[in-house]
Amino acid sequence: MRIDVRQGSAHKIDLKKGTKVGVTIFSQIGFAAPQDLDLTSLHFGRTGTEDSLIRRGNPGKFDTSVVDGDGRLDLIVYVDAGSTGLRAGDMQAVLTGNLLGGTPIYGSDFVETIKPGK
Repeated sequence: MRIDVRQGSAHKIDLKKGTKVGVTIFSQIGFAAPQDLDLTSLHFGRTGTEDSLIRRGNPGKFDTSVVDGDGRLDLIVYVDAGSTGLRAGDMQAVLTGNLLGGTPIYGSDFVETIKPGK
């Protein structure tokens, strides 16, 4: 699954607790991210097992938008950078979860992590 991790417009992530980072999950032919994912199953971070999603209510805080211009609604979830388990110097972040039918999903993206406040 294709994802894109960004803090603002950059792949650079300040690891300070409370820093909100957007993770876009791209829809594609045969997969509509906003409708097909079990949003309560999503985890994001260094290994993909971290409970870092910002959850205000159930299933959490998210947006939909056509991010890549293909006409399909993509899903944007938000994570707390300080809860991802990522460390300064890490270069990859992982998203895991399940489709509504239980099929596991996996996606990763390049990130540039920096120490809090640098």
